[in-house]
Amino acid sequence: MTTALIESLVAVAVPVRRLPPPWLRALQWLGFAAAMLAVFSLSHSFRYNIEHCLRAPLWLAMCVGAAMTAVLAAVAALELGVPGRSRRWALLPMPTLAVWLCAVATRDTWIDTGRDALGWSGIADCLATVVLIGVPLGIAMAIMLRRAAVLQPALTAALGGVAVAGVVSAALHVFHPLHATLWILLSNAGIAALFAGLGVLIAPRLLVPAAR
Repeated sequence: MTTALIESLVAVAVPVRRLPPPWLRALQWLGFAAAMLAVFSLSHSFRYNIEHCLRAPLWLAMCVGAAMTAVLAAVAALELGVPGRSRRWALLPMPTLAVWLCAVATRDTWIDTGRDALGWSGIADCLATVVLIGVPLGIAMAIMLRRAAVLQPALTAALGGVAVAGVVSAALHVFHPLHATLWILLSNAGIAALFAGLGVLIAPRLLVPAAR
């Protein structure tokens, strides 16, 4: 009976294309993110005080922290898509995430408040940036995770969401002058929580069937 079962499975077996290693798939996703930002920059100018911001340590900490969180969270998410990988991969982006959010919480004097970024047009521009950059990156990450055998869907999807949020937040700081502390917090911690939460919500429907 066992021999017959094996023969029946062999008869219907089809070749399986092995996925590239997680670090390479993460590099592909980050390349897509870089291309998205390059295309976005063709129709959107940098924030008006970008030269001043480049000399501000806290602004640099926010941007670099967000970007590095995106890199490490993408690697961690795709590593967890490999069966048998330790949940400790989820700790990989934690140091840069702490730097990013601490820089947001301690920012104060480097801002040039000569212009108001909290008008309705400014908020609309920021939300448009979140959608135009975040949605394609989220879809790309979901496709890459769905192709893997994700056995920890909620955690994996949350890390994918954090990766998307890091790219979106860095883009917001480069292209939009965000002055008010409340709006800074919402555009960083809020965006990170939003994309991570969305990942957790859609994970059972999107990733579990792929793992099965």
